[in-house]
Amino acid sequence: GDSECTPCPNGTYSYGSASSCRNCSAGSYPNENKTDCNYCPAGTYSKERDSECTPCPNGTYSSYSRSTLCYNCTAGFYPNEYKTGCVFCPSGSYSNSGDLECTPCPEGTYSNSGRTNCLNCDLGYYSGKGSSICTKCPGGTYSNDKATECYNCSAGYYSNEGASECIKCPDGTYSSEGSSSCHTI
Repeated sequence: GDSECTPCPNGTYSYGSASSCRNCSAGSYPNENKTDCNYCPAGTYSKERDSECTPCPNGTYSSYSRSTLCYNCTAGFYPNEYKTGCVFCPSGSYSNSGDLECTPCPEGTYSNSGRTNCLNCDLGYYSGKGSSICTKCPGGTYSNDKATECYNCSAGYYSNEGASECIKCPDGTYSSEGSSSCHTI
């Protein structure tokens, strides 16, 4: 027989006075001396015979050691910094399954945390990009749905706060632009 020992190839190990090398199972890798297999830590994975663990690709995670694959976060979540779990998207943003990060809500929309979409602001409300709430339009202004700003009522019209349209002043009264009430002439 052979008088010299042959090093085990990458991805394999042997222990004691073994006559052959064995594959490390998926989810593990050979230790430095190739005498045993170590489990891959959370946030990584391996296939059978891999010589090292592979970090989970961007947008995926593995929450346990000994992983053989990584998973997409469900919609409304994104992978944490270490790719070991998923975190709620913060208010004012959303995500689809497998997204790398959360996307800010566009102007005229809003969201609570953990959302898969943004909701339109109601009539009489507005919002900027990445908003968690819509703001009520002040008196003297109005807005349509999905509004990014409130618009002043024209002279001769008025509105209360949260209005979706301006109201014409009654006969014998007047208002200047952006008024919340009419005045007697």
